[in-house]
Amino acid sequence: MSRAARVTLGTVTTLILAVIYLPLFVVFVNSFSTSTNLTWPPPGFTLEWWGKAFQNAGALEGITTSCLLYTSPSPRDRTRSRMPSSA
Repeated sequence: MSRAARVTLGTVTTLILAVIYLPLFVVFVNSFSTSTNLTWPPPGFTLEWWGKAFQNAGALEGITTSCLLYTSPSPRDRTRSRMPSSA
């Protein structure tokens, strides 16, 4: 790949990732804000919203389901474990 193509690909990739992750970063930072509205910079620091999130039954159920799915073996892994080993 030529140098110009690598630079172009790197620039486009950086822009796409910025478009995806910058709004997530702003929401994450504002989740610690004392303001009920979106203000920048956040006027103060609080864990109130995170406390409410961890007391919400739906949020906790979603986190539990995600963790269970993450730790469960995939169907491909289960098939592979049943295959006899060839020694």
